[in-house]
Amino acid sequence: MPANLMHAHIFYRHIKRLGCFAVLLLAGLTAQLEAQEIALAESKMDVNPSTTKMHKLFAHDQDYYYVIRFYANQYYLEKLDQNLEPLLEEPIKPFQGINTFQLEGVIHFHNELYVFFSFTRIDEIVLYYQKIDKNTMKPFTSPVALTTIHTIKGAWASFYFALSHRETKLLIACRTKLTVRRDQYNEYYVYDEGLSLVWKKKDTYEFRGQGPRDNIYVVDEIGNVSILSLLKQENIISLIRKNRNLYTIYRYTHEGTDFNTYPVTLEKQEGCAMLIYDAFSPNGDDKNPVWHIGNIENFPDCTVRIFNIWGIEVFSSKGYGIPWDGKYEGKDLPSGTYYYVIDPGDGSSTRTGAVSIVK
Repeated sequence: MPANLMHAHIFYRHIKRLGCFAVLLLAGLTAQLEAQEIALAESKMDVNPSTTKMHKLFAHDQDYYYVIRFYANQYYLEKLDQNLEPLLEEPIKPFQGINTFQLEGVIHFHNELYVFFSFTRIDEIVLYYQKIDKNTMKPFTSPVALTTIHTIKGAWASFYFALSHRETKLLIACRTKLTVRRDQYNEYYVYDEGLSLVWKKKDTYEFRGQGPRDNIYVVDEIGNVSILSLLKQENIISLIRKNRNLYTIYRYTHEGTDFNTYPVTLEKQEGCAMLIYDAFSPNGDDKNPVWHIGNIENFPDCTVRIFNIWGIEVFSSKGYGIPWDGKYEGKDLPSGTYYYVIDPGDGSSTRTGAVSIVK
């Protein structure tokens, strides 16, 4: 399975629990994936089920597949050929001298392999990385410090990773949650090739109850970041209301300078709602050339309107028989973020959000 399909599959498997309406808000990642046939041959059994706790294919390039395994209290990186036969395996050694590191993630980014570790001190946690040589499956260098997150009231940050669909942008999210004070501190870092920093952002959120949980992080090819969070209702009245689950999408655009929130309430619905995808790529390669809205045929009286960042309407349609192709008055629009307003035409609430043109 290609790495982009694997990321999307894992992503979809998580949000599937959130209900069909949650899928429409963040399923754009899965909508853009190109199908690729892979001929699989029988491979030798090299996994001992009694000792192996992890065996996950996480990436591939034109020649090889890459697997992370955990068994006998040790992480390993493994390289497989096109028939999924093992070629090379090397242990991941998360230590330097007397310092022991915590493995945070293994990422295939701009056709390079990176291993990320963290090291916890009394008042801070440092995130390190190592670049892996694909020929030997060994690191090029000693761990390199990428960022340092200071503790807040004795609490350490947790790290979360997300790759864009084409693996051109990497998001590292750092979250410190203070349950007693009901504060959450976030730091976001978006990287480009060679782990060059594109933008970073810090914010603070004061919450009620348990606060945001089950966060799903998404970054697109432009570097825009979206976070879907479940906000738990804890009062007894919420158990008998029709609206049971509350969600919020937090979205950072324009290199983190613009921030918007989109509250979402999931209701019990018959059938499946619209699947509104957040990007498409009208670049002439016939892959995702138009903006697709799933299940739109169930809303024949809908009205779809698209605006650019200056508020100029660049597309409008009664019904959506002919999808938007990223043009305005017959001319191609530039890559960037545009904003949609969709009136379903059935009396339900208007859908609003952002869609990106990626070329």
